[in-house]
Amino acid sequence: MMKAQTNPEQNCSAVIITADEIKRERTAAETPKASFGCRLKDWVRRAFSKAGPFEKEDPKRAHYRRLIEQASELLEEGKIDDAVQTAQQALSLGSSWPEAYRLIGLAQESMSRSLDAIRYYRAAIAIDPTFTQAYRDLDRITKSQ
Repeated sequence: MMKAQTNPEQNCSAVIITADEIKRERTAAETPKASFGCRLKDWVRRAFSKAGPFEKEDPKRAHYRRLIEQASELLEEGKIDDAVQTAQQALSLGSSWPEAYRLIGLAQESMSRSLDAIRYYRAAIAIDPTFTQAYRDLDRITKSQ
C-alpha cells in the first residue's frame, strides 16, 4: 500500500488554481466545490501555519485570518462577489498582510479583469517579496496575455 504524502509543501507548492477553473465553477448550472489541484483552504492554512493557533495571535490578526479563510471558501464555491467583499473586509483590518490581495487578484482574474488582477498580485508582492504564490499568479497571467 502506498503511503500518502503528508508534506503540504510537496502537495501544494505549485497550487493549480487558475482563473479559468474559477470561471467554470461560477458559470456551472450547479455550484459544487471547485476541484482545484489544491484547495485554497489548504493554501490559507499553509500561509498562516507560522502564526500558530488563533488564541495565541493578536485578535486583529486572528479576525483577518478568519476572513481570509472565509473568502477562500467563497472563491472556491464560485461566489466571486462575496469573496471579494470578504477579502476587502480583511484588507480593512490589515493592509500590510498580502493574502487578501492575492485572493482579490484571483477573483479579478476569474472575471477576466487581467489588469486589475495584475495590480493586486503586485500589491501582494510589494508587501511580502517572499510570497511565491503571488509571483506564480503574476507570471501565469502575464504569460497568458
